[in-house]
Amino acid sequence: MRNEDRSLALLNSIHAALSKYVTNTPPADVFNHLLGTLLELTDSEYGFIGEVLYRNETPYLKTHAITNIAWNEETRQFYNDNAPNGLEFSNLKSLFGDVMVTGAPVYANSPQSDPRRGGLPEGHPPLNAFLGLPFFKGDKMIGMVGIANCPNGYDEALTNFLEPFLATCSTITESLRIDTLRKLAEEELQKNAEEYKEHLESQVAQRTQDLNASIVKLKDTQSKLIQTKKMAALTGLVVGVAHEINTPLGVGVTASSFLREKFTSFFKEFQNNDITKNKLEAYLFDDTSS
Repeated sequence: MRNEDRSLALLNSIHAALSKYVTNTPPADVFNHLLGTLLELTDSEYGFIGEVLYRNETPYLKTHAITNIAWNEETRQFYNDNAPNGLEFSNLKSLFGDVMVTGAPVYANSPQSDPRRGGLPEGHPPLNAFLGLPFFKGDKMIGMVGIANCPNGYDEALTNFLEPFLATCSTITESLRIDTLRKLAEEELQKNAEEYKEHLESQVAQRTQDLNASIVKLKDTQSKLIQTKKMAALTGLVVGVAHEINTPLGVGVTASSFLREKFTSFFKEFQNNDITKNKLEAYLFDDTSS
């Protein structure tokens, strides 16, 4: 492919990837599109596009797109289970690990003898050439691409050619990070709103319960007050009735005492035979003047 044709194909692929991303195409599809273009334009056999993250200040790679190079049932199952959510690689003593450690491109056209090589698991497809390229946001490395097995190897001219591609990967990766942070913030806000709602409902329920208890207490106090007023009114009535009864009763008692004294005096005189006609008439007709 001529250089002009390659450049045009690269720009068309970048435009298509950005269009896919802004129209909410799943990020995995966008990165798979970019990886397919990268492999085609560099005549590479397999590769990956990944994000560089940190765990306890140690970098590791999480893939957004990776070629399926499974070589047996076990690796095929592992790929199917984990690739959709991103595979993680943390071995820094490897060709791609050196990219994360140094933040610089790694050219390995004779990887078998390269001291940075970490080795391949048994059954892994052969690695005849490797190119690892970091991409940045400002001066911070946020990801890298890795491609392998171009028949003619890799050089700096290819790296220069791929600069717009790396810039696109950086833009989409950073946008994904921002979108992830936004979603986390929205989830946290929603969580806080729900917790505040639950707290508010709990407060309203507690205050309603307190208010109901206050109303019950108030009604009880009101009932007791009414009973107290009734007792006070009843006491007044009893006192009034007692007064009305005691007055004539007192008069009766006084009259009875007076008559008893009169009778006692008269009876003594009768026993002593001192009764005269005048005394008898005085006693019978209550003539106190006699």
